[in-house]
This record gives sequence, C-alpha cells and structure tokens, in this order.
Amino acid sequence: MGSSGGLSSTILMNTATGPAIIDDAADATTPTLRPDRAQVGLGIGSGGSADRLGLIADGNEIISVRPAVVSVNQNVSVTNSSNLLVLDGYLELTEIAAPGAPAGDKVRVYAVVGGGSLTDLAAVFQDGTVDIFAQEV
Repeated sequence: MGSSGGLSSTILMNTATGPAIIDDAADATTPTLRPDRAQVGLGIGSGGSADRLGLIADGNEIISVRPAVVSVNQNVSVTNSSNLLVLDGYLELTEIAAPGAPAGDKVRVYAVVGGGSLTDLAAVFQDGTVDIFAQEV
C-alpha cells in the first residue's frame, strides 16, 4: 500500500475468467472493473469524465450514465416477443391485438391487423378512443 492507503497493483481472482480490478486509467473504452478478466474490452469505466460511468463492451462505451442523463450509444432493442425495435432512428412495430386504454395523460401507439389482413398504425388514448393514423394499401 502506498502512503494514501490505496493499492498499487491490479487485483485478479484465481479463476482465469474471474473478475478483476485493473490498475489503469479508466475512460470510455478502458474498463477498470471487469467481470471476466480475460475480456479486456468488457466492464465498467469512467466514461471519460469524473461525473460519468461507462458500461463498455468490445472496447466501446455502450451506455453512459451521468447525473440525470443515461445515453445509449448503440441500437436499442426492447423486446417483448420482439414487438418493438428501435433501430437507426426508426421504430419497428409488430402487429399486436389492440391494447387497452392507458393511464391518464398517456397514449399507446401500436401496429394492428386492419381490413384484409393489412397493417394499420393506430393509437389508443386514455379515454379508450382509437385513431387509425395510417393504413397499408
């Protein structure tokens, strides 16, 4: 231990794929807390600044957490039987049965089978009103 009471070396668990605390400068691409010490590009880093935590995969900051802000730097897939995908600036919806009305001050937008087995884009509002915004022709 140094005079400040800190450790001056990397801490590795005995298992080859065990976790590690790396004695290195953390940044947005260098994780210093690794769940698997063999995967040098996977873990938690500083996100490049003192008030930022970075979740790193394959040497890239995938998620950045700061006070009041969470940034996702890759495509996001929100899955519930793959009904919703958020990719490259667009939403992809899978047809579902019409959902019930949401709670107050909310709207639910969804894809539903319209007439003739074509897809409609619809919304249901808090009062149960359903609007069809677009219909496949």
